[in-house]
Amino acid sequence: TSLGSLAPASGPTAAGVFSSTLTSATPGTATITAHLGSSTADPVIGSATVTIQPGNPDPGTSSIEADPTTISTDGSSSITVQLRDAQGNALTRDGDAVFLATSLGSLAPASGPTAAGVFSSTLTSPTPGTATLTAHLGGSAADPVIGSATVTIQPGSPDPGTSSIEADPTTISTDGSSSITVQLRDAQGNALTRDGDAVFLATSLGSLAPASGPTAGGVFSSTLTSPTPGTATITAHLGSSAADPVIGSATVTIDAAVPRSQPSPR
Repeated sequence: TSLGSLAPASGPTAAGVFSSTLTSATPGTATITAHLGSSTADPVIGSATVTIQPGNPDPGTSSIEADPTTISTDGSSSITVQLRDAQGNALTRDGDAVFLATSLGSLAPASGPTAAGVFSSTLTSPTPGTATLTAHLGGSAADPVIGSATVTIQPGSPDPGTSSIEADPTTISTDGSSSITVQLRDAQGNALTRDGDAVFLATSLGSLAPASGPTAGGVFSSTLTSPTPGTATITAHLGSSAADPVIGSATVTIDAAVPRSQPSPR
């Protein structure tokens, strides 16, 4: 045979007939040639062909993969389940049921039939964390487990509409200061933890140190001081100038410092 194995491959006839069994762990086309004698050098009787297809899906040899394995809350990961038979041959047929479950986010679709041995889905999540995806061979979570894949979900790009600015305290004196904190968040409201996003601050009164720069752990910090009493409106921009999108504003009331009392003369 050109593929697989025959048992037995040779021997005597019984009542004019010789019988054998063909098996193959590998898909393909087996051509079986019969010879009248005990070797391939003997005269050819003829040939027969057998098509060998992959066997039934086996959860132990099938697999699940996620690509990419790290995404943001505004991104997605492609989930692929490849069914294989007990010998590890990739199935190419349609219609085997696969069910997916995730510990975080959502899958679309979460279950369905394979196409050419493959089931595909997409993972998205508005919440950061680690998603564990489990594939089952069948239509429910009670069916045999194929395996698992993990995807790390990080906060998405900064969004000025969900980011915030705060002043603490909101009332100071001309010899005091207020801490200004800008917290960047993504479109889903998740606090960013990465470094390097640009923030620009402008104030209607007093001065800010620093007035602009990169975030550290998703936060930009500055200090407001003013020698002049009044109300300071501090406006935060997502970017490096006052022309960039506005995050929001905070106000600080600046009171005149109380003069220090002089000691009475003796």
